[in-house]
Amino acid sequence: MKKVMFGLAAVAAISAFAALESANTVGYESRSLTADKKVVSGVNFVTVGENYLDLQTITMDDDVVDGGASIWWWNTDTGKYDASAYWYTELYADEEGETTLGYAGWGDPEYWMPISKTFAPGESFWIQAGANATVTIAGEILAAATNEEYVGIDLTADKKVQLTNPFPVGTFSLQSIKMDDGVVDGGASIWWWNSATGKYDASAYWYTELYADEEGETTLGYAGWGDPEYWMPISKTFAAGEGFWIQAGANATVKFPNPFYTAE
Repeated sequence: MKKVMFGLAAVAAISAFAALESANTVGYESRSLTADKKVVSGVNFVTVGENYLDLQTITMDDDVVDGGASIWWWNTDTGKYDASAYWYTELYADEEGETTLGYAGWGDPEYWMPISKTFAPGESFWIQAGANATVTIAGEILAAATNEEYVGIDLTADKKVQLTNPFPVGTFSLQSIKMDDGVVDGGASIWWWNSATGKYDASAYWYTELYADEEGETTLGYAGWGDPEYWMPISKTFAAGEGFWIQAGANATVKFPNPFYTAE
């Protein structure tokens, strides 16, 4: 299993992704935002030649006005998701606003100067636009050895964090996400957007054994994400880059399938 802080691929081509064919590729993915809807989106590319994604490589379409979109991420100083940046069609090099940098990007609301922030592969953030808009994340595909079935992201005990699949795959299922063997029954939980309630309150829990019936008489013979009452599997499909909340009761590793894995 590969941990996300390790090596990256070299640049080979630029494309928009329908499917992953090679780790030696850079590209982009665009996602639609609904006006005034705050959503969790995630990082499934890395900045070329680096092991992170630079905030400034996340871009908005040309119709977004100054201050018309905002991003929030985890602030280690406050222990909240309140670190933020706003989209401006022109960033400046000084507080006086006398020297333009000649490009659009994410800046502070007072001086429109660029904000420096890097995201780890799979890390998520909140994003919102004041009108229907498109956000684009560009970069390089995270590399993983073909003999490694999963890519792991470490979780800190009792810390609820936002994540997504670190690869730009078309879709991925909840049951394709695994926890390491040390996680006990009910020892990890995931929450995602519930369209019925308009909140991130749809959830599932990790169990070392899932069951086919409410009576608990027929085991499915594998671990996975289930409901807390009957430990039966919950069906959920995430779109590429769709983020979710996850928390474990002890230090643990959550594992995403490696699309380049080849069984021996």
